[in-house]
Amino acid sequence: MRTVIAEQINIFDERYYFVRLQKGDKIPEHLEYLKADDGIYLPSSTHILDVAFSKGEMFNEWLKMVGHNSKVIAGIAAEKGTRGHKACELLLAGDELSFDMYVEGEHHYLPPKYSLDEWRNILKFKEFFEQTNPTDVTSEGIVFNLEYGYAGTMDILCTINEDRWVIDLKFGNAIYESHYLQLESYARCLDEKIDKVGVLHMNAQTRGERKGSIQGRGWQLKEPSVDRVELFNTWKSLLQIYKFKNKGETPKSLTYPKTLKLWD
Repeated sequence: MRTVIAEQINIFDERYYFVRLQKGDKIPEHLEYLKADDGIYLPSSTHILDVAFSKGEMFNEWLKMVGHNSKVIAGIAAEKGTRGHKACELLLAGDELSFDMYVEGEHHYLPPKYSLDEWRNILKFKEFFEQTNPTDVTSEGIVFNLEYGYAGTMDILCTINEDRWVIDLKFGNAIYESHYLQLESYARCLDEKIDKVGVLHMNAQTRGERKGSIQGRGWQLKEPSVDRVELFNTWKSLLQIYKFKNKGETPKSLTYPKTLKLWD
């Protein structure tokens, strides 16, 4: 007898965060359609940027150059970034890493252990930490803004030389304006005053330390070249473009079978 046996598993839309509301939280009228149960679904900053902001001509030229290989190259880069983020998170949690340790997760492109390049990037993060000696460090913190309606995950919130920083870790070749817009969106979610935002680039072309900069050989903490007020004004404009292009978009919960069987 032919049979199909399936146990259901729900996979939620990764473009959104679910934020559980607390007593006193007020949801603006323009976000009411995202309210659900005892919380609200908020689009992620990265999703908003993907919809409303172009990475620019340099990125478009790269897409033309690599052609159909772009998805594979982007997949490898994303996987390296995820592994690098996890390694830095573990170090900040006080864990000890080893070069030949098994890297947890599903890795479609990369081996289950760190490559030499990945290990060099982890060493660069250790050098950054030892050079700057940050305090009051929080890593992988989820933040949200109910007034404007978005959420995200900060890589690092810390204090360096009395300045409060929001820092994003980047392991790729290029830094785009979108990275700074994302950082500023996170900074505007926090109740405390943020003095600076910056990208800690692990693949910079720097040769070593330089007076007046936070950098070392092959890494740099890079601040935006434009005023942060301008950054946030641009972010608010992108929110309007996102809402215009995604009128009434709501998150999707996808249901797939967890197990399958055709025959008894």
